[in-house]
Amino acid sequence: MGKLTDRRKATKRKKADTRLDITPERLQHGEIVSLGMARKMVPVIVTLHEAKRITDRQYAALAYYRDQASLADHSPIKDSVGSLGVITGGGNGPGVALTSAKLETARLEANLGSLWPITRAIAVDDMSLTGWAIHTSGGIERYKGDRCVGIVPRNPKAVDMALLELKFAASRMME
Repeated sequence: MGKLTDRRKATKRKKADTRLDITPERLQHGEIVSLGMARKMVPVIVTLHEAKRITDRQYAALAYYRDQASLADHSPIKDSVGSLGVITGGGNGPGVALTSAKLETARLEANLGSLWPITRAIAVDDMSLTGWAIHTSGGIERYKGDRCVGIVPRNPKAVDMALLELKFAASRMME
């Protein structure tokens, strides 16, 4: 009787999650949490903040930059085709908010100087610190036996340097 119960447990454990296949490329851009039937991407800066790798002030600066850059990247024509008069400057509509966001994003990126690519990649595009380290220093394959199990940064300190640069960028935005 004990063997039958063990087989049932093993069968239950093997049942795969078939709700949604997430590609490895998508997994490189942040953490994914389950919300019942749906899944949601957790922004990288939220994950870093919850892990206490960045402070509250650094998180607030990066989140503000993320909001402004996301709004600036929005195309008003896709959202409101019928209100082109508002977009071209007539009134206080979404065109004013988009123009303001674009100006604020440009100001923040000017303050960042040479740190804007890493800040944009991590805060807005949700590239992980490891992904950025691989992007900048190159990556090498890690093997377990005969099988490749992943790609790691060529420089072992590249992830720590990426975090340090992100913190420095956040402090520049707070000025």
